[in-house]
Amino acid sequence: MDLINLLPKAEQAKRKKEIKRKLLINFYMFFVFIALVLLFYLLLLWGRLYLTLETEKALSSSFANKINQIKALETEIGKINRLLRQINSFYAHRILLSDAFEELDKIIYGRAQIKRFYFTKETKRGEIVGIAHTLEDLNKIRQELKDSNIFQDVSITLMGEIQKENIQFKIEFKL
Repeated sequence: MDLINLLPKAEQAKRKKEIKRKLLINFYMFFVFIALVLLFYLLLLWGRLYLTLETEKALSSSFANKINQIKALETEIGKINRLLRQINSFYAHRILLSDAFEELDKIIYGRAQIKRFYFTKETKRGEIVGIAHTLEDLNKIRQELKDSNIFQDVSITLMGEIQKENIQFKIEFKL
């Protein structure tokens, strides 16, 4: 249903102009609102990007510090490993003479006297000079030294004249 417009033509034109102006203002307000919303989202996006970049910087510097700490620890571990290898090398090349003395004491005790004991570390060879009480004692000493798992390449040499008692001898061995 159409309405009859009884307003004069000048007033009608004025109203049309006002309606157009209100529509134009509403149109501009809508675009301003959209622009503000977009600006708000852009600011949010920029803020997130900025925070992400700052976080990445902090993490990368923290990561770089951790890497430097790890490298320092690797250097320390390398030094400790070298020291441990030196210590192991020292213990691997040492000769434990206390076991040899203990075994020798068990074998010789009550059968002979030791006068001199020589040992060369480089060749691991030793020599004992002593006096056995009897020839039978010297024979037992020789057999027990050969049967021992500590002494190797055992050889006994008699020194001086062969007697029934107080026999001078020299034992050579390798550990």
